[in-house]
Amino acid sequence: MLVLHLWYYLTGYLYLRVEGLALEKFVNLCISRGIYLWGIRREEGGLVVCLGASNFCLLRPLARSSRCRVRILQKKGLPFYWRRLRGRQVLLAGTLLFFLSLYLLGSFIWSIELVGIVEPDQAAKIRAEVEKEGIRPGSWKGNIDPDSLARQIILHNPELAWVHVDIQGTVLIIDAVPKQLQSLVGMPCHLVAREEGVIQDIALLAGEPLVKVGDTVQRGEILIRGSLGGRPIAAQGMVWALIWPEAYGECLREEVEYIRTGRSHRVISFRVGEREIFLPGAGEVPFQHYQEEAEIKRFLPWRILALPVEAIIVTYYEVEEGVHRLSLSEAEERARMAALAKIKGRLSPEARILREEVKRIPQGDIGKVLVKVTCEVLENIAEPRGYIPEALEGERRQQFETRGESQTGGTGQ
Repeated sequence: MLVLHLWYYLTGYLYLRVEGLALEKFVNLCISRGIYLWGIRREEGGLVVCLGASNFCLLRPLARSSRCRVRILQKKGLPFYWRRLRGRQVLLAGTLLFFLSLYLLGSFIWSIELVGIVEPDQAAKIRAEVEKEGIRPGSWKGNIDPDSLARQIILHNPELAWVHVDIQGTVLIIDAVPKQLQSLVGMPCHLVAREEGVIQDIALLAGEPLVKVGDTVQRGEILIRGSLGGRPIAAQGMVWALIWPEAYGECLREEVEYIRTGRSHRVISFRVGEREIFLPGAGEVPFQHYQEEAEIKRFLPWRILALPVEAIIVTYYEVEEGVHRLSLSEAEERARMAALAKIKGRLSPEARILREEVKRIPQGDIGKVLVKVTCEVLENIAEPRGYIPEALEGERRQQFETRGESQTGGTGQ
């Protein structure tokens, strides 16, 4: 059925309205003559049917014998569309020119993306190497050999372990993997305490533990020794402890705020590649204080085709300065959030804040609020520290002596 409808679309078909007293007879006569009708529906006073354009001339004797009238409502299909376009040469030429432009623009590279490169200096070096090969936005894709370019990049950048170059639409994608620097993994190392705290849990993977749950440890103290039966190894594991970091935060009671007056100034420009073209009337911003909002509109934002043309609309809103006075609770909350942000900046991602204590510190200046935030945090405080294997026995003796002195001192008190 689908193939038949496609055939009638290519050869043309008609929407007909049939009126008369013997509509059923008309339909039966068409079926008996092998005339295919579809989309038959009854409307007030008649039928609406679809018919292939080549069969229309066969309906006159059938309509006469069934005493029905046939009227054409619409002409559909490719031949009728083409007949309409033949009288509109400008529209046809514009359509052909549009698709030709899309094809030509899709034959060039308009952007170069780097994947896997984090260091700005390394990214700049790779881009310079690509430009040295004569590849830049606007280069024809036919002149680019991805495999050869990948070999040239990895040849001139020994710090890269792997490079893959691919062309997706109008985008040249360079996927690179830097070489990993040698770390302490596999080398003899201890796990030492990064912060002072009270041990809550120990997950031992490799090494000899020197502390137990409930012990109080100091910064730099060895938690898991990198040794197994006297043989130096890389200690591995996690030591969770309670720590109590603290930080100060402050907030001014008065802050400057900007209120929009309702006046605005708009600047429209077009960016073509690396060049930006401003429309007439841009000029300078006529406001002393303003806020700006930029909106970028890309043309034909398709995945396989990204034209290097975009419209940039920048709107400048005139603002007036005003003073907003915070309440005491608002200022304390902002100071608390500032202090808490400092604490979180010193914690590892897996750390959990169990409790926090906020203490306001009186100030002589009533225009400022100062608070001290202390948090109780459960964190993995173990971090690796390499060592020379020959010094293993000396470190072991010093560790036990230090812990023995601290326990003796605690008993005497």
